Amino acid sequence: MFTRANDILILFFAIGFCGLILFYLTTRFKKISILIIVVYLLFVSLYASGLINPPFSLQPFLLIINDDWTNLYIAQMQTESMYMPYIIRSLLFNSSAHLYVMLSKMAGLFTLKNLYEALLIANIYPLVKGLTLDLKNWNKSKKLLIFCILLISLSMVVSRSVEITNTFLLLSPFLIYFVLRGLNSVNKIIYLALFVFSIVIATSP
Repeated sequence: MFTRANDILILFFAIGFCGLILFYLTTRFKKISILIIVVYLLFVSLYASGLINPPFSLQPFLLIINDDWTNLYIAQMQTESMYMPYIIRSLLFNSSAHLYVMLSKMAGLFTLKNLYEALLIANIYPLVKGLTLDLKNWNKSKKLLIFCILLISLSMVVSRSVEITNTFLLLSPFLIYFVLRGLNSVNKIIYLALFVFSIVIATSP
């Protein structure tokens, strides 16, 4: 969907977000900076997913609620669940099924395959270490990081077609943070072995 130039633009959006995080950490106006970050991330994520074309043209036909496959799935489930009471059937198989699909797509973003392609196998090790360390030392700043990750992921899966590359470009500041956070806690021999293995896999035909 995007050209190489647009992919580079998404990367600059991610770099811009790093600047906003620094602004949040250094300013006294925390609430205002959080609002700016949320609005910025929402717009950039919708642009990266193709739901907004420059300058501000919304593409509603790309929303997941307009996805023919999902709507067909809901209708099929309603037909095949006729043995259930109507109230239960209407609660389970209605428009809220789009939410189930979105949550499934969000989980699908963070598969081992996607993480490997974005980080290499070696960097998944310190990534997990960094996440573990932050969970042990939880505070408000960590809540903001998790919220931003969820906001980007949710904004990307609202589209019928999830752009994996652009998603991880926007998530790259967080991924890099967690990798660097856990780098000092990893076993250096294991990390070096994984790094060599990653290079071999990446360069193999």
